[in-house]
Amino acid sequence: MPQGGLYIGLSVLKFGGSCLSNAEGLAKIKEILRSTHGEKAVVLSGIKDSTDLLKSYLGERSRHKLSEFRDRHVAIAQKALTDGSDLSSFNSILDMELGRIKGMLAQDDEAVPRWVHDHVITYGERIAVHLLGIYLYRNGVPCTALTSEEAGIAAVGEFGSAEADLELTKENMAKRVQPLIDRGLVPVITGFYGILPDGRVATFGRNGSDYSAAVVARTMMASDLILYKDVPGFMSADPAVVPEAKVLSEITFEEAAELSSFGAKVIHHRTLDPIIGTRISLRVLDMNDPASGGTYLTSVRTGRPGDLSVTSKKGMTCLRLNVSISRSTTEVLCTACEVLSGRGMAPISIVTSQTSIGMMIGTEDSARAVMALEEATIRGVNRIDAISDLAIVGLVGGRLEDDPHLLGRCLGSLAEKGVKPRMSGSGGTRIAYYIIVEEKDVKESVRALHDACTR
Repeated sequence: MPQGGLYIGLSVLKFGGSCLSNAEGLAKIKEILRSTHGEKAVVLSGIKDSTDLLKSYLGERSRHKLSEFRDRHVAIAQKALTDGSDLSSFNSILDMELGRIKGMLAQDDEAVPRWVHDHVITYGERIAVHLLGIYLYRNGVPCTALTSEEAGIAAVGEFGSAEADLELTKENMAKRVQPLIDRGLVPVITGFYGILPDGRVATFGRNGSDYSAAVVARTMMASDLILYKDVPGFMSADPAVVPEAKVLSEITFEEAAELSSFGAKVIHHRTLDPIIGTRISLRVLDMNDPASGGTYLTSVRTGRPGDLSVTSKKGMTCLRLNVSISRSTTEVLCTACEVLSGRGMAPISIVTSQTSIGMMIGTEDSARAVMALEEATIRGVNRIDAISDLAIVGLVGGRLEDDPHLLGRCLGSLAEKGVKPRMSGSGGTRIAYYIIVEEKDVKESVRALHDACTR
């Protein structure tokens, strides 16, 4: 809408589960929406820990878990919804949705089918949009709560790792959501999942609401996507490990993707896919201090590279495939990756030599991965060793490309601390470098690398 002679396009605002964990969080969302000019759409996660509680309920079939899920929502509603009729309406919706969960499991006394699992764990988001919708409407923000079904977020792919059908979603949003915005309403849409062609629910992966928000921004041709978090933005290191860590005011999409793959939990790793190549502005802001500026993500850097970021991911295992000298490691690697992919697993990083292949994989999948590779009896593989208790430490930023001495200084800082890297590499990019260390050395490694980068 016009604002001072300029056109302000649609802003998509995504709020994470921590932003909804109490009545004060709902009040902050209300103020943010009131202060955001122009047309708006909201995408929500479920309240903090709601998905984990639903997963526990599915695994244990414990009424206690479902009761805890209900009690958490009721506690927030009782403080936020001060009008008795609003509270009554929400409680009715909550009980109706919980009844649907129980009904879906009534006929499934044994293993829970994957499609049922995906459907049930979306109820945190479904209930969250109703809670926030009722609260906002009562407090002067005209809005309407929409499930992904109602908004028309179409999905393709597998349960638990689906992706959006952007073209179909765009058609649906134009018919179902844009008319609501044209009437002056703020749509409050569930994140985390979409609808397959057969009508069943498929989730986008853990923390997939960031991805949902990017899909909404892309298909609604938004000008801005703002992700509100309980952290200040991307930082030069985890402040719990490095207290002097700084907020990165600007990073590129490429840097953000590398940081996410190396363990930074600021955004879902697939969030960038729908908006790369568009003019959508992406910013990560601190829910508790949105005026601080957060981190701006851009396809092209507007200035010189700033601070590097050091991040880490624990719980890693190295699968070392010992290869016969007479065999091509490329051929063996292709076969090994095909075997793992067929079992739904993918290495996070790979390093090869003439006689061995090192594949980093999550420890939770390592036993299954070794079994799959051994069963495949890949020609040329003499032995498979699984080396556990490892971690990936990632070093990311444009300064790696600009400063030829930086990487040597960083590796030297590890040597000074007595840290012995197990593997290292760049993965083919000039702005990221990773080092495999033992888990016990992670904190020391992060501190040493951060210090070397800030000298």
